[in-house]
Amino acid sequence: MIFHAVIKNTVKWFILIFGISKRPEGMENLPKSGGFIVSANHSSNWDGLKLGTLLPGYIRVLSKKELFNNKILGWMLPRVGAIPVERGKGDVGAMRAAEEALMGGACLMIFPQGTRKKVFRVEDGKKGAERLAEKCAVPVVPCAIKGRRIIIGKPIEAPKTIEIMEKIEELLKERG
Repeated sequence: MIFHAVIKNTVKWFILIFGISKRPEGMENLPKSGGFIVSANHSSNWDGLKLGTLLPGYIRVLSKKELFNNKILGWMLPRVGAIPVERGKGDVGAMRAAEEALMGGACLMIFPQGTRKKVFRVEDGKKGAERLAEKCAVPVVPCAIKGRRIIIGKPIEAPKTIEIMEKIEELLKERG
């Protein structure tokens, strides 16, 4: 946990000082206790780093298994809360690890598109966040990443994938 805090704070200041991102808007929408899912669009390699470091607390994130093949990332990612997931195969082990994190009161970050996409489309949503929210009885907090801007929406209880994606789309359309 100490390693996680040191890495998180170092990266956070790097991101803010070098203008990679601004502080998130809507932080008051994050649940104060209990597990929850943050579900965001994913268009840049920076998205996971920005969200994972700028959101408060210990964040767990579902990350594609291929990232763990890199020597540096393979060593670091497990130490900062990443859960490897084999995409496209219904990875039962990753889902169990995500459930354990949520039941333990963690924030779990999921990109419902399943991969980076430059253009956000509601119909591209995968069902992972919906299934985990239902099984663990936790809310989903929609989040939009628009360049340097991060907008956090209000939590949704027992949402369907289409609802999550529509809320993210609404947040992406906000001006500012």
